[in-house]
This record gives sequence, structure tokens and C-alpha cells, in this order.
Amino acid sequence: MQLFKKSFLTMFFLIFILIIQACDGCINNDGVNKKGLTIDGKTFDKTSFVTVIPQNSSVTIPNENHPRIGNVFVWDRTITLKNYEIGQYEVTQELYKFVMGSLPYDDSSTLYPGDTQDLRPVTGMSWFDAIEFCNKLSDLCGYENVYTLDNVKRRNENSYIDSATVTYDFSKNGFRLPTEAEWEFAARSAGKTKEDWNFTYPGSENYKKVAWLILNSSGYNDDDLTIRTHEVGTRTPNSLRLYDMAGNAAEWCFDYWNCKQPGYEQTIPEGDDYQYVNPVEHPGTFNNDDGFVNTSKYESRVVRGGYYASKAHETAVSFRFFEYQYCCAKNTSTPQKYVGFRLVRRP
Repeated sequence: MQLFKKSFLTMFFLIFILIIQACDGCINNDGVNKKGLTIDGKTFDKTSFVTVIPQNSSVTIPNENHPRIGNVFVWDRTITLKNYEIGQYEVTQELYKFVMGSLPYDDSSTLYPGDTQDLRPVTGMSWFDAIEFCNKLSDLCGYENVYTLDNVKRRNENSYIDSATVTYDFSKNGFRLPTEAEWEFAARSAGKTKEDWNFTYPGSENYKKVAWLILNSSGYNDDDLTIRTHEVGTRTPNSLRLYDMAGNAAEWCFDYWNCKQPGYEQTIPEGDDYQYVNPVEHPGTFNNDDGFVNTSKYESRVVRGGYYASKAHETAVSFRFFEYQYCCAKNTSTPQKYVGFRLVRRP
């Protein structure tokens, strides 16, 4: 009888462990895939994804009754977003180095006590580098490539990408950058409640709770006033459980920057002509598979979320800014060390 009890308890324990392991990668009630990315048997910390719009679903955001200034969802525009999931965290240095072989920028000298260097957001890559990373990570995980890169130019064989021709197919299931509308919809917690949708900052009216920015990124330490990135996921998330949608590293989006944004008219060369569709300026109906941007001669892309040296208003959900897509810590004389990115894929 004693032996039977021991055997029964052992079997029960093994079944319990198997259930726990089977559910480790399951989607829980808040849409978070708790298990991070596993490549060649190694599971990477803080690489989990959140379902924003479930598979075989879409969301149409209709015309609003009041205008919003400077962001994607405005009163005279209807946007349809298809299913997608988004990284719960910004891409970490550990994952980027594993995929690419090296980091674009070494910020280890600014590590804050208590943070893990490998889990700080990677920064300093060009927009093209982020695109290349998405394809390489897709290959490693057995997914289809969303992007095709042609005419790739580097300073030398070891440097990062200065320019390339990028085409895309959003029907593929690989990793990619979010469109600006996908980024903002996720930052607004997918509109789970009216309060979520209208928060000034992602998930809060208190920027200090959700963002590392110029007011707190030194860690409030009078003996160390270095402003810096911090380990991802150490501020309060929004209702979708997304961290660092405000502050820490700024985040590349797929879209071209609208050079006619008020206050930036000087960035438009005289006599230059171009064709583009940018939802910030144009009313109408947009389908996310269009990527919103058709063609452009301009070399800047949308950056969202603010970063560790931003002022409070620059970390607001509605704040938009840009960076030149070829800027990278290792291949320009004016390195941009504050831009990182967050992954999206279509399950």
C-alpha cells in the first residue's frame, strides 16, 4: 500500500510538471505569451509577445467625434488593423547580439546598479539594420521573411547598412517593425477602455510611473547624474502588459515620416516632388496591409515613444518624431544612440 501511494504521488507530480511545461508558452488571460523566444535550445529573457488583435480578426477604428493633433487616429480617418502580436518588451541587447553577432552601440559604461546589461534595450542601429535583424530572426525561428532587401550598401563588409531597397509583404508570418498605427493602437492598450484610449502616456497620466526619461533615468541619484537606458520592463506597463512604450529607448516604426508635419517644413527640399500616403495628414480609409506609405524620396522614418533623455511631453502617446533611416552608431559621424525597436508579427 505504501509503495502504491508513493507511485501514485510520483505519477501525479510528473503529470503536474508536464501540464505546467505545456502551458508555459500558452497565452494567458491578458493575452501575454509567457514563454520567450527559444533559439537553438536557448530561451531568451524578456522576449515574450502580447496578442493585440487575435488571429483571423481585425479592428476598424472609425472616425472620431473630436480631432487629435499629431497622431494616427484622428477625427476624419478610418483605419483597419488586422491581427497582430507585439513584443512585450523592446528588443534586448542579448537577443540582438545573438542574432547579429555584435551590438551597434556599447553602452555598458553607463550601466545602472541593479540592471542587467544584456536586458537593456539595444540602441544605435539604423532603420535598415532593424529590418535586417527582423529577417535574420525570422530565419532562426522558422518564419517567413516579411522583407526583401536589395541594393544593400555598407561602409565596409563589417559595418551596418547605409542604404537598401526594401520591399515588404505583411501577409508573411515573420518578424517586422510595427506600422505607426499598430504601435499607437498597442500604446493605447488597444482601446480596452475609454480611459486606456485617452491616457496621455501609455497606460497612465503619471509619466514617472511608465517611462524612463530625463527626469528620472539617472535613477534619482545625486552622486550619479548619468541619463541612460535601463533594463527593459522595470517601469509600470499599460493595460496590455506592454513595457517601455514611453521612454527608455525610442522605437523605429515602418512608416516614412511626413515631412509636412507642422514645424518641419524646412526638411522639404525646394522643387523636390514625391508621392506618399501618410495617415497623419490625409483623411480617408486606410488598410494596414498598405503599410500606409507607398513611395517617398525622403530618408526619414517615424520614431515613437520618446527616450531616456526626453521631456515629459515627448513621451506622450500622441507625440511623433523622426530619424534618418541610415543613422547608426557605427557608420555616421553623428551617431544616434537613443533609437531601438519593438517587434511585431502576424500569428
